[in-house]
Amino acid sequence: MSPKAPEIKLTEEQKAQLEKITRNQNAARRSVERAKIILACAEGKQNWEIALDYQMSLPRVSKWRSRFAEEGITGLEDARRSGKPAIYGETFKNALLLKLEEEPPEGLVRWNSQALAEALNASKYAVWRALKKEGVHLYRVRH
Repeated sequence: MSPKAPEIKLTEEQKAQLEKITRNQNAARRSVERAKIILACAEGKQNWEIALDYQMSLPRVSKWRSRFAEEGITGLEDARRSGKPAIYGETFKNALLLKLEEEPPEGLVRWNSQALAEALNASKYAVWRALKKEGVHLYRVRH
C-alpha cells in the first residue's frame, strides 16, 4: 500500500499568491503548472485525478505536493543545482596571487596572463578568469 499523500491546506494569502501566478501571462509555464497542482490539491483532489486533469505524470504531482507540504510556496521554486565542478579552486587562486607578488620573469617589466599561465602550468583563460573574479587588473594604471 502506498503512503498517504500529505493534505494541503492553504491560507488566504497562499491561495491568493498561487491564483495570481496562474493568471500571470508572463509567468514561467512550470510555475503556473506547479501553482495549479497545489490549488487542485487544496480542493481535495487526489494525485491521480490531478495528473489526469492536467495530463502530467503521477510522480510529478506527488513531488510538488510533497515539496509544498514541507516548504510552502518557496518549495515550488527550482532546487539549486551543483553545476560543473571547479577545475581551478582556492589553491590555484592563492598560488596566482602569490605569484603576482614575485618579480616577473626576465624580459618582462610586469606580469601578463600568458606568463602567469606558464608559471602556474594553467591556461591563460583560467588565469584571466581568476584575476577578474578577484578584481585584479594587470595593466590598469591608477592616476
